[in-house]
Amino acid sequence: MIHGCVPRIYRGSLHAEMNGKGKKTILIADDNKDDALLLHCAFHRVDPAYHVVALPDGQQFIDYLEGSNLYANRNLHPLPTLVLLDLNMPGVAGLKALRWVRRQPQFDFLPIVAMSGSLDESLMERALASGASAYLIKPVAFAQLVQTIEQRFEGWLHHGHPVERLAA
Repeated sequence: MIHGCVPRIYRGSLHAEMNGKGKKTILIADDNKDDALLLHCAFHRVDPAYHVVALPDGQQFIDYLEGSNLYANRNLHPLPTLVLLDLNMPGVAGLKALRWVRRQPQFDFLPIVAMSGSLDESLMERALASGASAYLIKPVAFAQLVQTIEQRFEGWLHHGHPVERLAA
């Protein structure tokens, strides 16, 4: 367990303790619970006020965004400010879920970071061509993940657009 990060299991998903009312919601769709926990803890390290929701498959991800089934109550399940979407999940795969999201006009400006453990450049190209806002290769070290969140994702969370990357 990463110090200071104590998520709980809620209806089969990893949730922050608060319901997210008035907070920035980060939605993680990843079938690997260890990766979801690492992401949750990294966002919590950057800002403990983030409301982090992790879902184990693409169908629950779609249900959450639609506000259907378990996720009909928007007070309990607010729309996300940022999405991290694993591309290799069972059932509804990440690329299929990504394409579904990009066909929904209400989510045109929703930043979606596609994630995969694969170094396959064609997968990254397909994700970006399908509407991913960025691509993250996992697994990454915790410190590197925190740094990525601070440098790349905070712009979407606080300003609605990515922060430009600075040259090293």
